[in-house]
Amino acid sequence: KLRAWTVQVVSFNTSQKALKLRSTLRAKGFKAYVDKISKQKKTYYRVRVGPVLDRKDADKLLKKLKKTGQDSAYVARHP
Repeated sequence: KLRAWTVQVVSFNTSQKALKLRSTLRAKGFKAYVDKISKQKKTYYRVRVGPVLDRKDADKLLKKLKKTGQDSAYVARHP
């Protein structure tokens, strides 16, 4: 089975903040996207970078993101 990885940078409760950060990350060369999810009747907008097929590549992305000040970023499964 094929597995993919993504780096979750942060989660917001407004799309405006998420889209702004996505634009900032894209300007820095990251393949950022916003993933809308619903949990416990609330909507969240996750800013993620990727996806990549190799966990090692996801770890490299995570290190690069942390260097840009995204301290809460972590590797997650995609989708």
